[in-house]
Amino acid sequence: MSKVKFILLLMMFPLFGKAQDLNQNEYRNFPIVITLQFQSFSMPFQNIKGNFRNIGIGIGTEVSLNGKHNLVQHFDLIWYRNKTMGNGLIVSTQSGWRPYFSDPLYSEVKLGVAYFYGSRPSNSYQQVNGQWKNVGKKGKGMFAIPAGLAIGLHDIKEGSYTAPFLGYQFMLTTNYSTSLPVTPWSFIQVGTSIHAN
Repeated sequence: MSKVKFILLLMMFPLFGKAQDLNQNEYRNFPIVITLQFQSFSMPFQNIKGNFRNIGIGIGTEVSLNGKHNLVQHFDLIWYRNKTMGNGLIVSTQSGWRPYFSDPLYSEVKLGVAYFYGSRPSNSYQQVNGQWKNVGKKGKGMFAIPAGLAIGLHDIKEGSYTAPFLGYQFMLTTNYSTSLPVTPWSFIQVGTSIHAN
């Protein structure tokens, strides 16, 4: 299966899922969510191969909005490395809806807001009193809107459980540069939620 077909299938999952209450009464708030992030400066589903040149890590948690597993609020901190565009740090919160296909397979649609700090890939210079001064790799902070799709397994076991998932995240940032007032970023995410008693 080609990467494009796989991502299109991932996009379709939430449309066919059922908002069922499978095992949702056993949901536990505040799991540790750990992710590997593969980042690209690109439009949605373009240059997928380019994502794997830039790797990052994320840590976060989530809270149920209705006491069940199907409606949650995510809180994430993500760092990624990009030699060409510069490294980045993202703090985000997103609301997620998780329709089920069957127990334990679920899909998820997410939307939220974020603060995106992007650094420069190399030293930059600024003119001060007619002379160029090295200002280092200092970057800038930007407002961002992230949206995502994911599929995962919510498999409860006695004592503790993990919930692995695969996701695709698209993000728009503002104020990246004067020539690009709105910029697109994409992330392929592989991770797991680790729940404990």
